[in-house]
Amino acid sequence: MSVLLYILIISVLNLIVGFATAMYLSHQVAMAKGDLDTDGNEQPAAQKTFWDKLRGFVPKPALFGRNRSASSSQEASAEAGTEPSAMNQEASDSSPAEEEEEDEWADLEELIGGKPLDIDALTSARPPKPKPAAAVVSDDDDANAEETDEAATDGDESDFSEVGAEDVDSKLEALQEEVASDTEAETATNSEAQPALDTRAALTALSTRLEMFNEEMCRIDDRARKMGEDVDSEALKSLDQEVRDLCLAHVEQATEQCRLLSETHDDIELKSLCEELTAACERHRGEIEGSCKQMEILDYDFDPKECYRQLRIEIGRIVRSGHQMYDQIEAAIVRAAKITGSLDTLEESQKTDVWTGLPNVAGLEVFLDQWQRDHQQSLRRLTVAGIDLDRFSRINDRYGQAAGNRFLRTFAHTIREHLPEKYFLARTGGQRFFILFPEADARTAIQEIEKLRQTIESAVFRLDGETIRMTVSGAVTEATPDDTVSMLYERIDATLQEAKRYGRNRTFQHDGSFPSPVVPANVQVPELEIDISEQAPTPATA
Repeated sequence: MSVLLYILIISVLNLIVGFATAMYLSHQVAMAKGDLDTDGNEQPAAQKTFWDKLRGFVPKPALFGRNRSASSSQEASAEAGTEPSAMNQEASDSSPAEEEEEDEWADLEELIGGKPLDIDALTSARPPKPKPAAAVVSDDDDANAEETDEAATDGDESDFSEVGAEDVDSKLEALQEEVASDTEAETATNSEAQPALDTRAALTALSTRLEMFNEEMCRIDDRARKMGEDVDSEALKSLDQEVRDLCLAHVEQATEQCRLLSETHDDIELKSLCEELTAACERHRGEIEGSCKQMEILDYDFDPKECYRQLRIEIGRIVRSGHQMYDQIEAAIVRAAKITGSLDTLEESQKTDVWTGLPNVAGLEVFLDQWQRDHQQSLRRLTVAGIDLDRFSRINDRYGQAAGNRFLRTFAHTIREHLPEKYFLARTGGQRFFILFPEADARTAIQEIEKLRQTIESAVFRLDGETIRMTVSGAVTEATPDDTVSMLYERIDATLQEAKRYGRNRTFQHDGSFPSPVVPANVQVPELEIDISEQAPTPATA
């Protein structure tokens, strides 16, 4: 902005000086022709003939300052009484360009009355150029600066008089284009230097936005659950308005962040990723707005109990939508890091699940990427397993989202305690967990998964004085040299779906072709009684 203002001021100053110079020239021409005297009064016609007599004895200067140095050298030779050199004689021969120049000069003389322009005299009357304010300097520096300014003025005296307003405008336009091109080049350089950082920062900001929203909605859901059905209508109206205000602010900020996300880079893959995330954000916004519209039509004065039940249902839908959107953003962070080759530069907080303290999808991807690079030249075994809690949504619906989060944290701690430290445990979203078994075959992994499944089946969870029973479904597949991470995810997902389709609370194995059930072995498991406290312990990562 300051550069444009500076250019505008210079343009205005140049136009003012050009207009003053033109007025001065017209006045000098009138005086030279004898139309005006030194006081600016008109002269009689008889006094206008002096210039006609003097015209033939005054040498013609070059048109607009061209070939002035050659004319000066010829004059110096004449004064010294020497003949011009052969080179000057050859240069004095008429050429078509010079003849055209002579014609132009004759036309100009005819236009101004035949008097040659005294460039030095005209430019000496030009106002001095304004000097920018400078810091205090010594006398020697002032003298040097004055000499430099005088030398620059001597060399450039004829520039202003010889350059018209159009040339000044063209130079200013060229300067503006140069500044704009430099700014664009600098912006392009910065964007190319840190595309991963910009994308990661935007995704992290969006993830933080969803995390804060989900935490606040979980607190609201917990308060609503503790109110009970006998709450009065005014309290329900206040809670309803609080939820809608929070949702309105959230969807506006999240939508704006998604829009800005697509403007942080020009990479095709990243742009496609951001477009997918923007579409997911729009779906998330539609789900929240749909729940808010359902809440608007509730009549709390007519049937408070039914409205309370419907309000809790809509709050639960909003919370689930927020958690799903959060998981999608976490997956997008991993994809962006893989696209830009910056997976190893993810911060520790970006690789850790905020609800359980376990590694998240990013942490799992980093582990798999490092393991593949370390063992790409050797035949090493890796078995992958998945665990998914059965009907976990009932916990959220009955006890609230805050209680569901505490249950997940307690469950993660329990799994980590009963799993050997050499195996890698991560939460990949929702109620799903992944376990990596390096240097282990499918049989070993199946034994460990079955032990965990039967341990959870026999455990007793206590929440707010109530007893909760929980089961899990398991899936196991052995990685092959040709497998990618996405291929492993797909096999585990398909295997877990098959296990749930066959009744849940069982383990299936995918042999590379299709999933099949595992015959459960008789495993001796401890009888656990686990209290889901307000502050469940955070599991230690492997």
